[in-house]
Amino acid sequence: MFTAENLQEIVRLFREADADGGGGLDIDEFCEAMKELFPTMDEEDLTALHMKIDTNGDGGVDLGELTDYLALVNRIW
Repeated sequence: MFTAENLQEIVRLFREADADGGGGLDIDEFCEAMKELFPTMDEEDLTALHMKIDTNGDGGVDLGELTDYLALVNRIW
């Protein structure tokens, strides 16, 4: 799903999707951003992914959680 090649694109989308500038993406912001990268993923799968990445359970995915997840699933670092 995620690769080192699309990491820069993911970071760019993350920053653009953080509409309120809070440093984290709520489920709606996250789903909108990920739909650009993965247009065939449905809302349910994107919501589940958000919940999986949100390791501290605060309802938002921050860039650190996202990059940690990417490193874990892809072993890119």
